[in-house]
Amino acid sequence: MSSERDPETIQDDIEQTREALGDTAAALGYKSDVKARAGDRVSETKERITGAAEDAAAKAHDAMPSSARDGAQKARDLVRQQPIAAAAVAAFVVGVVVGRRRR
Repeated sequence: MSSERDPETIQDDIEQTREALGDTAAALGYKSDVKARAGDRVSETKERITGAAEDAAAKAHDAMPSSARDGAQKARDLVRQQPIAAAAVAAFVVGVVVGRRRR
């Protein structure tokens, strides 16, 4: 009971099998490439964290009173204009805080 198949049907089956085999080989290659998978995972996590941080910053900015927002902007401007002075003040504050904790 042999059924004869059309050569065109056989050729279509061969092409479908090749495509499936190619997809399987690609999937196995990706699965075995641990470094690439880890990199993908890191990228996904980084994007998720960045998005969450941006959302939190936007919410904090929206919740901040305008006077505090203006003060923060003035502080940023001052630090940009006088970075060495700002670093000195920051170092002094850190020194005071550390000194008080040691007592």
